[in-house]
Amino acid sequence: MDRINTFCKTNPYLRPALNDNSDIESAITRANISIETTEYLKNYFNNTLNKNITTDRIIYKYLLSGERNIPYYIKDAKAMREDLHLTHLPMMLESDDEIDSINFDDSIYSDGKLLLTINQIERLLSSGKQIPQDVYIKIEGAKDLDSANTQRLYNKMRNRGMNLAGVQVIRDKDWDTDFCSIGTYSIAEYSYARDTLDMLVEGIDLSEPDIDKFATIYSRICDSIAYDYGANEYNDTNGSMYCQSKIYSSRTMAESLCEGQCVCAGYADTLRNALELVGVESRWIRGYCDFDFITR
Repeated sequence: MDRINTFCKTNPYLRPALNDNSDIESAITRANISIETTEYLKNYFNNTLNKNITTDRIIYKYLLSGERNIPYYIKDAKAMREDLHLTHLPMMLESDDEIDSINFDDSIYSDGKLLLTINQIERLLSSGKQIPQDVYIKIEGAKDLDSANTQRLYNKMRNRGMNLAGVQVIRDKDWDTDFCSIGTYSIAEYSYARDTLDMLVEGIDLSEPDIDKFATIYSRICDSIAYDYGANEYNDTNGSMYCQSKIYSSRTMAESLCEGQCVCAGYADTLRNALELVGVESRWIRGYCDFDFITR
């Protein structure tokens, strides 16, 4: 908390909107953010964090730190970008019609990141508009977008003079973890991970019982992905620096599939996405363990 308080003191725009005793709802409301964005952020905060954590820590860890790309609706760009200086967070649209109605060249939006669904990108391409923002594809899971269509959209955007910068996985209906509900990947990283997922499920008969499909995928993941013990090493300076650099990436499918190593959450994220490709519904169950006991 000392680090957080020091951080807050160096950011004068933070204190007028937040204080240590604010709950999440009042803190966001005081920043003059719309009801829609408020509900979106509250849904994430309330379902993924211990409610006893102070608002300052939530804002620092999940917004101001830049590690988490939690989106907000574009109509709140002034409050988020000018009033709170949260310029790194992606903007998203409430409806596809905003592709036609919003002037994306406006200075309040122009240097931001834009998070669009596949349908919204297709509509943008067909509209004849050219926008200056870096665009990220918004999907709920790997099953929504294969690498061929990723490359197709990238090429179409590039040919129109626009930049498709990456893919962001956001499970709007399932905010069940503070690591894997949101994952941001470059085009190359996502395409490689998606192709590797296809290899993980190659040859599986979709008519097989779910338990057999699960067993096959589980075994293949265990055989091909190593546990990254360094990503949980807090005890020495070098280990802590490596751990800090991997605090989010080691808990995603991209790290496990591109690097061949991850920690527990990375295994789970990979397994969940692979299961979805073969039609098996799964849920993330978050838990904790005594890591020191396991390593002994």
